[in-house]
Amino acid sequence: MKYFILIFFLNHIFAYSSEKIIKVGYFEIPPYAYKNSKGILDGTAVNDIIKKLNLGNNYNIQFYGFPLARGYHELNAGNIDLLLLTTSRTFLNKSEYAHSVPICEIHEYIFVNKISEIKEFRSSNIFKNKTIGVRVGVNLPDYFEQKKNNIIVSESSGEKAINTLLQKLLNNRIDILYLSNPKAGILEAKKMKALNKIRYIQLGDHTYEVYVGFSKKLDPKIKNKVNDIITKNQDKLKNMCIVNSD
Repeated sequence: MKYFILIFFLNHIFAYSSEKIIKVGYFEIPPYAYKNSKGILDGTAVNDIIKKLNLGNNYNIQFYGFPLARGYHELNAGNIDLLLLTTSRTFLNKSEYAHSVPICEIHEYIFVNKISEIKEFRSSNIFKNKTIGVRVGVNLPDYFEQKKNNIIVSESSGEKAINTLLQKLLNNRIDILYLSNPKAGILEAKKMKALNKIRYIQLGDHTYEVYVGFSKKLDPKIKNKVNDIITKNQDKLKNMCIVNSD
């Protein structure tokens, strides 16, 4: 009997030690990665990409929440293996991060107060002498022509950065809100019951791609698995990038 108990515990210890730990960093970016009403990490990127890594594999997936800028720092330092999510937009003055195949492509938008004189985007002139709100770590796109248009940038950080920026917009403390993910802004505005007080404007044909960020130290086998999951679920995942108020 003691022999069987010993074997059981040895097997348990061996199985535990053989688990490969995958550290996944995320920042609140609904509907891709967010805490639901029960406090459980939820979202399309979590459920349809990361959790599928464990199908047929023995991974110990650990999630770590960060503010946006911190997430990029942790990824760049190799302290996490994956980051939800990265984009082809420049962050923290770093133009390139290792990343997955594109999940989808998203049109760029700005948010303005409903009473704003800005109705549409024709050129960067609409940004002239304006104060634009962004999350810490986000750089304005080159076509905003920040220096030429004398743009003032107002930054907010933390898990509730989008809420803070929307409050600034509603209280006329900023003229324009630019988010790396406009869908997150729409969802937050709906949660605040303020969607009817703002307007979101598409910025012409400007788009960017969305990825899962990879640490440079990440095992190539895991990279391949993430890429394979994205490729096989491309049609479903494309819906992540449709910007509307539904």
